[in-house]
Amino acid sequence: MGKNRDVEELTTQAQAAFLKWKDGIALKSIMIPGDHHSGQYRTFYRYKAEILDVLGVDISKTVREQMGELEGVKYHGEHLLGRDSPTAQGFLPGVLRPA
Repeated sequence: MGKNRDVEELTTQAQAAFLKWKDGIALKSIMIPGDHHSGQYRTFYRYKAEILDVLGVDISKTVREQMGELEGVKYHGEHLLGRDSPTAQGFLPGVLRPA
C-alpha cells in the first residue's frame, strides 16, 4: 500500500479495537458470541471495514497471519512493529466493553 498507514487515521474506537487485536485479543469471538443480529456484530464489522480500508489489515485474522500487512503501519509516526510497540493497555478503558 502506498498511502499513509497510520493508526491515528482511524476513529478512536477503531484505534482501541485495532490495538486490542494487535495485543492478541480475539475481538471477533468476543464481539460476536453467536448472535449475528446483535449490535456488537455490526460494530465488529464496522471496525473491521474501517481498519481494512485505512491500514490494509484484516482483524478477523490472527496477528501472525497479518504480519506482512502490519509492516509499514505507524502509530504516532513510529513503526508499529518496532521495539516499543504500543499496546491497548490503559487505552481508553471501556471503549470496547460489552453492551
